[in-house]
Amino acid sequence: MSTIEVKYIFGGNIKPYKIKEKKFESAYLKKEEFQTIFITKDGIVTDQQADRRYHGGEDKALLIASTNHFKTYEDEFQESIDKAIFSANIFVNTLDESTVCVGDIYKLGEVLVQVTQPRQPCWKIGAVFSNKISKFIKVHSATGWYVKVLQEGSISQNDNVELVKKQSSISIKDMSKFLNEKTIDKEILKTLINADFVAQSYKNDISKIVENDKR
Repeated sequence: MSTIEVKYIFGGNIKPYKIKEKKFESAYLKKEEFQTIFITKDGIVTDQQADRRYHGGEDKALLIASTNHFKTYEDEFQESIDKAIFSANIFVNTLDESTVCVGDIYKLGEVLVQVTQPRQPCWKIGAVFSNKISKFIKVHSATGWYVKVLQEGSISQNDNVELVKKQSSISIKDMSKFLNEKTIDKEILKTLINADFVAQSYKNDISKIVENDKR
């Protein structure tokens, strides 16, 4: 079995964009690469978020993504991948959305993090890159996963990633599927709503699906 490691660490700044007549700001591009960085409860101090309603905060301090998708992308499009398409702070190998479950606690270097929810891709991905990228992320469930920081500390490239504790068997890929397909098993819904390790924003979104089904 391959050793799970931190492969890349990135941060990004808010930048203005104009697509046709639409102006907006985004910190989607994570281009500032770090060899070593200190992680606080808010994530990487220099990393910015343009819209704190959807990104950042305690439940979404960092976005982690998988290098597993790199080869898939390059095989599909016959071009080198720009890692910034995932907008991730940290890339790890081996793990991905099908193996990482909500509530999982991982140790990365000195840092302890807990998985809280998948990233929900928005229209800014297509605006900053292209619809091709948006489709790739959706089709391949390459959303990445948000984490909260349980223990602050330093993290470096090539640090080992260790699974400390599992809290559920609900994968990040399945969590995205529930939102995309707008359907969910009642027992799984109950687990997600009652779990203190699930981000409140995800609970709100999944609850709306159930409310709409009742109408």
